[in-house]
Amino acid sequence: MDYNKLSFTRPAITHINWNLPPLRSGILGLIDKAAGPGATKVEYALQTLFPLGAAYLAYSYAAVTFPEWGWWKVTLYALLAFDMLGGIITNSTSSAKRWYHREGQRTIQHLRFVALHIFQISVVAIVFRDFDYFYLATVSAFMMGASAIILFTPIYLQRATALILFAVGIILNFYAWPPVTGIEWFTLALLLKLLVAHLPHEEPYRPKLEDNVSSKFSNQPLKVRK
Repeated sequence: MDYNKLSFTRPAITHINWNLPPLRSGILGLIDKAAGPGATKVEYALQTLFPLGAAYLAYSYAAVTFPEWGWWKVTLYALLAFDMLGGIITNSTSSAKRWYHREGQRTIQHLRFVALHIFQISVVAIVFRDFDYFYLATVSAFMMGASAIILFTPIYLQRATALILFAVGIILNFYAWPPVTGIEWFTLALLLKLLVAHLPHEEPYRPKLEDNVSSKFSNQPLKVRK
């Protein structure tokens, strides 16, 4: 076979569109603020069906494996699974990237978003790790410090920096924060959601259907966060 004659072509890339559709009213507006205005049906399906499946599996696993847990603890466990997997998917979608990294979003807004997750760390530390305050303090500190590093890194290096810090988090998860049976997935899922899925400033590639509807927005230049 003459490999020199092989043609490796890249599929046509859809347009980059930073222009946000208007927020809808009522509960649909709240959905827009979570998933990003203009989210596609496929994006909605990915960030709904998979987390629901994860929550069901988590509930079933905990109910069978930990019969000593009360119904509230099993339910809380399932909600954490839903939130973590849902957050990983949602924050990495094109629509969410366009929304969370829209013009006017500054470093402080991103750090506030990350800081909100100290609540989940507190729940895990107290409820599932038997009041492990060392875990609470050090995971929170690493999460906030790593987030600041990513945000102050030049945009073209943010993705690589985020993955480096996530790799550091993997090591710490085994040696600094020994995993607790049943909840060993939480720390890595949290760091994947925030450091890798949410924080890096990346282009919102849009589907061809949207390209046909709003072609005037095609090939918009990257709007750098100020």
